[in-house]
Amino acid sequence: MTIYRCDLQYKIPTDLVSTGVYYWTNVWYWNASTPDEYDFGHDFVVLTGEHQNCDDVLGDRIRIVEWPSGTLVQQGAYNPSIAGFWGDSDGPITNVLLYWLYAGEKIVGYKRIRMPVPSYAHVDGILTPTFYDDYSSMGLNVGGSNFLCNCNGVMLTGGRLDPRVHGWQLRHGTRRAERRYLHP
Repeated sequence: MTIYRCDLQYKIPTDLVSTGVYYWTNVWYWNASTPDEYDFGHDFVVLTGEHQNCDDVLGDRIRIVEWPSGTLVQQGAYNPSIAGFWGDSDGPITNVLLYWLYAGEKIVGYKRIRMPVPSYAHVDGILTPTFYDDYSSMGLNVGGSNFLCNCNGVMLTGGRLDPRVHGWQLRHGTRRAERRYLHP
């Protein structure tokens, strides 16, 4: 069984950084023993990347490596077929979602979803029941995938969206956020 690591790089236009574009990556891991299992994991991760964001967020680059050896499997442009599942966002890019990843009852990771959270999705920093339910079922449905894992190969058995809107501090004072992590 091989573990694959997929880096999906995103960008969003903003006047909060000098270059006018802010970059970040979401990292996913999955196990595969056959080409079909690899393809299924790849498609699931890419589709999840498309469904987790608002239209303001743009896909930029993708890189997949065998983990932990770093053997390159795929690298190139990442242009999702849909820009986002949740429409445009009028919320600040510092408002994010937090999704806890579980193996049984134990938290083995998390995803900070920088969608950004639209104003219609929360009241006083708490997600509305409708948005919470919709996002929990559509945004990052990792439960029972039988192939998603963490970087140590621990299989994910489920996830839980935190109902609070979380703050995310931009990396002011560094150029890391203004530069691509994955280059063309």
